[in-house]
Amino acid sequence: MESPDVCAAPLLVVELPERSTRRRLAKDAWEESKKLWDVVGPAVFMRMVLYRLGIVSQSFVGHLGDRDLAAFSIAYTVIDGLNFGFMFGMSSALETLCGQAYGAKHYSTMGVHLQRSWLVLLAFAALLAPTYIFSGKLLAAAGQSAELARAAGLASAYLVPLVFMYALLLPVVTFLQCQLKSWVTAAAAAAVFPVHVAATWLLVQRAGLGVLGAAMALNPRGRSTRGCSSPTPSAVAARRRGQGSRRRRSRSRTSRSLLSCRHRRVSWCGTFAVCYLIEHCISRSPSITV
Repeated sequence: MESPDVCAAPLLVVELPERSTRRRLAKDAWEESKKLWDVVGPAVFMRMVLYRLGIVSQSFVGHLGDRDLAAFSIAYTVIDGLNFGFMFGMSSALETLCGQAYGAKHYSTMGVHLQRSWLVLLAFAALLAPTYIFSGKLLAAAGQSAELARAAGLASAYLVPLVFMYALLLPVVTFLQCQLKSWVTAAAAAAVFPVHVAATWLLVQRAGLGVLGAAMALNPRGRSTRGCSSPTPSAVAARRRGQGSRRRRSRSRTSRSLLSCRHRRVSWCGTFAVCYLIEHCISRSPSITV
């Protein structure tokens, strides 16, 4: 008669379910990771490009001098960065509302939430605009030197359209991300980045607009620069030595105004192209309703 120990199940039978469970868990984790990166990957790319725009502008301004780099860094990092934090925090509420509406298949409600967020953020952007306009006085009151505060305030004034761009862009990004359509914003960011590099090079290096040229390249629209341009150190030295006649100055003003007009047209064309791309993708997708 066999002993009870012989009838006991071998260890191999006990280990096999463990290995299959581990393989199943690894496979489920891999599938979940793929789904997660399908949503997060384009959003991460868009955020990286958005931050790289400022880095490109600061890189070009850094070749002009320490004062210009300090003025632009204060305007973009401190003034604009603070307002971006406010706008990003307020737009994050749309993620919960759109996520709930998309899960319940109330697609028309998502469009209502998007339009309401535009109105609220645009109104709040109008309240934040004075922080750009009066940033020079605020920096001077905070203890900055008068020259640096004046230069940073002038650069901040040219960054005012950015806060209104945030009010329109951030809700659209959240609106598309809730529907797994983040590739739209990623494609738009990939198209905008080389245009921004070229525009910054033209305005800062070729046109000689300095800090204001870098601020204009970040704006969604161009501005007239006549009488408001910041001369480069070489231009200041030439003016002090008496070089450059009235004819040369008039030609320089004419070329700058023409370049400003071209930059304004290119900026508007790029804005309309991005809006058309988003509208086309929304109209072609059956799961998106505005």
